[in-house]
Amino acid sequence: MIILPVVMNEMMRKWCPAVAVLVLLSCGGRQEVPPGVLNRDEMVKVLAEILITEDKVSKLGVASDSAYKVSDLFRARLFEKEGMTDSLFRQSMNYYIEHPKEMQQIYTILVDSLNLREQRASVAAEKK
Repeated sequence: MIILPVVMNEMMRKWCPAVAVLVLLSCGGRQEVPPGVLNRDEMVKVLAEILITEDKVSKLGVASDSAYKVSDLFRARLFEKEGMTDSLFRQSMNYYIEHPKEMQQIYTILVDSLNLREQRASVAAEKK
C-alpha cells in the first residue's frame, strides 16, 4: 500500500512541470484578430460611445421610433468620426460573438471603462 503513494509522487514530479508548461502556453498572448475586424481596444471605445449615446437619447423623452432614428444618426456620425463603416462594426461584432472569451474580455473592460467615466463625472460634479 505504501508503494502507490510513492509511485504517485514520482509521477507527479515528472508530469506536473510538463502540464504546467502546457497550460501556460495555451493561455499565451492574445490571438490576433483577422483583417477587417476591430481590435479589442477599438471595440471597447466604439461600444462605450454607442452606449453613452443611446443613454443620452433615451433621456430625451422621445418616442421609441424617433429615438431609434436619432440613435442611428449618432451612430453614423460616430463611425464617420472613427473612420469606419457600419459593415466593419457588424463584421467585428460577428467575429467577437463567435469568440465568446474575447467578447467577455471586451465587456469586462467596457464596464470598467464606463464605471471610471461615471466616477470621474461624479467627482467633477462635486467640485462645482
